[in-house]
Amino acid sequence: LIDGKPTSAGVSAAADAVNQAANDLGAISSQANSIDTSSFDPSTASVIQQEQAALQAASKAVSDAVPRLQGCVDSASSCGPVYNDVSGTLSSNSVSQPIAYFGSKGSGSPPQCPGCSSGNGGSSSSGGSGSGGSGSSGSGSGGSGGFTPVGGGLPFPKGGLGGLGLPTRGAGAISALKPWAITTGNDIGAAENLLSGLSGASSSASVSAAADLLATAGSDLSALSAQAEAIELTSFTESQVAEVQAEQAALRTASQAFAELLPKVQGCIKNPGPCQSVFVGGVGILTAANTYGAWQYLTSFNGFATKPSQTSPSPPSAASSTSTGSPSPWLLNTRSGTSIEAFKKFIQTLPDKGSGRQIVYETLSTQWYATKMTLEEALIVHAFPIVDQMVPNEPLHVEANEAKIAADHPLRPRSGPTVVAAGRYAAWHLKWLCQPHHFPIQGRNLDFEQYLYEESAGKDSYVYVFDAKIDWEHVELENIPHERYVVEDLRFPFEPSDSPDDQANVKDGNGHGSAMAGGVAGNLIPIGVAPRATIVEVLMGRLGAGPPGLIPEHVVECWEWATNDVNLKNRKGKAVFLMAWTFPLFEVLRQDPNPDTRYQRYAIRLPAYDDLWPPLLAEAWDSDIPTVIPAGNLKAQTQGSTSPQRYGHPDNPLINVGALQRDGRIWDEPGTVHGTAPIGPDQGGWDPYLTGSLDIFAVAEDIVSITAGEDHQTYEDGSGTSLAAAQIAGLLAYFMSLPAPYTLPAANPGNLALRAKQTLLALART
Repeated sequence: LIDGKPTSAGVSAAADAVNQAANDLGAISSQANSIDTSSFDPSTASVIQQEQAALQAASKAVSDAVPRLQGCVDSASSCGPVYNDVSGTLSSNSVSQPIAYFGSKGSGSPPQCPGCSSGNGGSSSSGGSGSGGSGSSGSGSGGSGGFTPVGGGLPFPKGGLGGLGLPTRGAGAISALKPWAITTGNDIGAAENLLSGLSGASSSASVSAAADLLATAGSDLSALSAQAEAIELTSFTESQVAEVQAEQAALRTASQAFAELLPKVQGCIKNPGPCQSVFVGGVGILTAANTYGAWQYLTSFNGFATKPSQTSPSPPSAASSTSTGSPSPWLLNTRSGTSIEAFKKFIQTLPDKGSGRQIVYETLSTQWYATKMTLEEALIVHAFPIVDQMVPNEPLHVEANEAKIAADHPLRPRSGPTVVAAGRYAAWHLKWLCQPHHFPIQGRNLDFEQYLYEESAGKDSYVYVFDAKIDWEHVELENIPHERYVVEDLRFPFEPSDSPDDQANVKDGNGHGSAMAGGVAGNLIPIGVAPRATIVEVLMGRLGAGPPGLIPEHVVECWEWATNDVNLKNRKGKAVFLMAWTFPLFEVLRQDPNPDTRYQRYAIRLPAYDDLWPPLLAEAWDSDIPTVIPAGNLKAQTQGSTSPQRYGHPDNPLINVGALQRDGRIWDEPGTVHGTAPIGPDQGGWDPYLTGSLDIFAVAEDIVSITAGEDHQTYEDGSGTSLAAAQIAGLLAYFMSLPAPYTLPAANPGNLALRAKQTLLALART
């Protein structure tokens, strides 16, 4: 407006830009004034107070300039003094100095607010100048180049992107770069706008402004290139590797081109006259296909176009397949040791302002939060140091590990317990279980053996059964002490209900939960290993998938409630978790590398394609709770393909249970898919170091089991690793109740669960 011929449109655009700057200053000043200077030493506090006052004065000065410019819209050509005054105000030390003071005090990137109206997220040092800007507001008139800034970007932190903990494996590593690729594109576009308007007759100030924008854009490209180079090519298929390498090369080339162009433009600041060719060549570099394509690839990436080969399949249910444009359900958890206060402050910065669902217990060291956000927002949020991982909160398809055959088992009286109780009329698998090591199993008819057991039989121990509905009216279960927990908002697709009481009384047609309770503590025939134990029914949902089926949020709520329950009721050393389902693998957003040392303590090596189980397992083990799971019933599917089975290891308290046949051989049904799942990595080739384990076996072929039935007296012959796991969970509870000197060996807090597992394995027949 000062150097050229001002128009009404130009003055109006300038007034809008100054108004935006005034709003920015007002917001910064308000936040600066909230700083408690009493937390600093007196000398520093005095300086901060001076800068607070200076920033407030700067905000008022810029605000006062807005109506003066607005008053010149209709008389643009006669307001030269106003333009000079406003320009002097904006460039004065009284405005720039307090901004520079607070801007220089940050140590890296400030916390972002995903979803907040923060404009384009470009470099705040390079906006303005009528160029369309690349500053955080992205305001301006668009200059002469015609580039229009795009929203959704984030400012680059000092020191580049390496300190944000962005993922480096798989498609998520590419998607994570999108917000900064948008910023890079905005900064390159703003530089193009200015550069395209330069000529030999341009002012030194205009060339200097263009050089500043080039420096910012070049810095952006350099940071993007460095992060792209950190992407691990081993996490891609051969065809995907070629695509990623092409992008890495494009970013290197573009970054080098900017590095070579910048000193040429800077050399023209003092004497723009002979630099026409520099300006024209610079525009060519900024608009060249290799420069444009380098950042555009990252902003438009939404998964690979090439399909993975048979030998190198893509990870299951990759998070990158989620729509980037519309919100979808997510479940995040904090790193262990995060305080509840810090968690609650953090969720206030999220797009939903903390209105999502919180799963928080004072006795536990991790908090969970269910919300909705776009993939772009999730990629931003997961980079916060407070976040451990983010899980797509969508319906899961889970499977039980039991195969049933209908059978009729008459009810027979049971002899009462003595110091060592003997009952001939016990289920044969219990007689099998109580045989001394030196007794051969093969060739014996255990139906005619005595069943011997210590009379405590699990008394004052607790088995938390995570499963479907348990039929407490069944004759085998009706006298068992039990407790119950139902997910607050769980809705069963087969019998909808809005009442928690009604939900708890839903009659599940599958019968798997009842079978698990019976295997642990059934006490009529009896069929349970610990018939005096207390069963805690943790009703997670129904087997299968489909809205409103089981989602990660339900699993987490159940598990965290149960872990908290053990802590609150002082049940450490007396509680066992039995979770007889298998879960699929899917990609989550996790910071990489992850320094949470408690995973290392439990021999959990975090995979590239993860699931929700590592923090849940660690939470239980921190609370001294051994965890019993079945190995799985598909003999062709390795344990590395399902969760939490894949985390089994001799050095953690996860007890993977395999099934045996009557003759003591590993269970295998010829001609069918059924049999104990073997140890081994996921057949897809992902995470080869996660193989699961087979820690212990129990007989589980055609054993007496209960199931759902209207008469509450239905029994079946069942087979499967779930039934084996129920016996082992009951056996742990049985050992926990033994009187001295047969009690489980003592251990320090934090090691009780592992000691219980080790004792169990030491007593097993080999």
